[in-house]
Amino acid sequence: GGQTWSSPLRITTVPQTAVVDPDTGEPIYEFCCLFGMASGPRNRAYVAYTRVRGRHAGRVVVVGSSNGGQSWGRPRTVISLDAEALQAAVAVAGDGTVGVTWYDFRNDKAGDRALTTDYWFAYSRDGGKTWHRSHLGGPFNLRSSRRVGRPVGVYQGLAGLPHGFAATFIQARPRARHGAEDVFFARVTPPLPRGR
Repeated sequence: GGQTWSSPLRITTVPQTAVVDPDTGEPIYEFCCLFGMASGPRNRAYVAYTRVRGRHAGRVVVVGSSNGGQSWGRPRTVISLDAEALQAAVAVAGDGTVGVTWYDFRNDKAGDRALTTDYWFAYSRDGGKTWHRSHLGGPFNLRSSRRVGRPVGVYQGLAGLPHGFAATFIQARPRARHGAEDVFFARVTPPLPRGR
């Protein structure tokens, strides 16, 4: 009940690189790599985070444990991009499927007025070895956001359902209609495995 605790265990090291404007190189947010953590059936646990290496290199990464966090596997790449990625969230559905969401700038066009940003989803049924990816939200213009210092996705989340996932995420204009940023909800149901 919290009276005693195990010793801390290092899972991985995530450098806190700034998220920068792809056009100017100026920091949009001073840090990139908030992480998410989720547990699932059969004593499994997962941590998801992003790695940013400059304006034109980003990865979404998941690390898994099969023994309740006593030991952790090697980091596995969900996606590697020629663009920055930020704000990864992770959840596990009741059937053991792992889901991950994140924002990235892959569709941004250099030199235009907008910072085109999209929200993405990926799922894995083999503990993170292989991933199936799809578009979930956007495009929207991150430059139209009024947030300063706090990434637009700070209030995003992903929850596992018995089969599938529930996602909440922030989008700025033109997707936002009621303010500079609006909260959106999506229910994501991956296709059933073959034979089920």
